[in-house]
Amino acid sequence: VNFVFPHLDQGHHICEYGSGVAPYMNTLMQCLTQEADMDISIADVDCEHFTFGQWRLDKIKRERGLKVNLTSHTIQVDELPKFHKPLDLVTIFEVLEHTPDPVAVVKNIHDQMNENAVLIENFILAADVLEAPEFDGPDLRSAALLRDDCLSYIRENFDLINGHMKDVDENPNATRIWRKKKKTGLNFFEMP
Repeated sequence: VNFVFPHLDQGHHICEYGSGVAPYMNTLMQCLTQEADMDISIADVDCEHFTFGQWRLDKIKRERGLKVNLTSHTIQVDELPKFHKPLDLVTIFEVLEHTPDPVAVVKNIHDQMNENAVLIENFILAADVLEAPEFDGPDLRSAALLRDDCLSYIRENFDLINGHMKDVDENPNATRIWRKKKKTGLNFFEMP
């Protein structure tokens, strides 16, 4: 929550992507005032953990009398979620290493973010995942092979506002906070 709160404002749409039991949104909702006006989304594959996360957030909303708009997005194997409104902040913790195409996941999120939106991520790299067969554990070898491409996409489309790029190699479990780059006008030398 300490990562998230400095980037929140009334009316924002925040999302915990790959939420499972939604630990971050659970903690955040425990800290919100009843006057908080924001959209909270969670997204994950259809599983018991996700169902529990949905139930728990609905319960917190009811019991605390929160006015937040709470939505859940089930991620399909062949279709990434479309959110009901542009995103202002997305957390994606310990998720990208479990996805077959982390680049597609980050592009999908990026394309649905407002300008200046914040992405908080960590892309875990297990030491032995590249030597293991594809489905020999929770981390996918295909994700590890695309890690550099995914982080390159992030660097090209976001500015690092907290964390260090050296962490990508030296501390692969580090959390980084990024701000979506503003769109620039057409480059003079580019063809429309």
